[in-house]
Amino acid sequence: MQIQNSKKLAQFIAGMFGGTTFGIAGFLAMTGYGGNYGCWPLIDAIFHMQGYESCGSFGAISGILLGVLVGISVLSSIPISHYAKITKYLFLGTFILPFLYGVFMFWPPFEDGDMIIVAPIILVFMILSSIPSAIMTGILQAISILRKK
Repeated sequence: MQIQNSKKLAQFIAGMFGGTTFGIAGFLAMTGYGGNYGCWPLIDAIFHMQGYESCGSFGAISGILLGVLVGISVLSSIPISHYAKITKYLFLGTFILPFLYGVFMFWPPFEDGDMIIVAPIILVFMILSSIPSAIMTGILQAISILRKK
């Protein structure tokens, strides 16, 4: 039972890792696209905004959902014997990888106060990616329980 619990936690953290990294990347990519070219009318109508605001929101949401799916499926496809180690590394990577990106993006750090906002943004993306990660992990566990019966 211990392996099963650590596997569930590892899947959840892998979903958070993928959701956080893909969510931030999708947000930045789509914000740049929407700021330069405008966003599609359907997305503008869904989010009731225009340009980079609606494209950024769409990129963040779609990036989080895609990242959760990629993170959990990559972890599930690799044979792992020690899920506790993987969980620790993924949890550290969930925060450190986007933080390093923020350091390189706003170099030199702490000059204009840009880095002060990076940590709260990462935490918001972690919280937002934990919801679909928990749902996806629960669905996978329900499927595995139903297959055993």
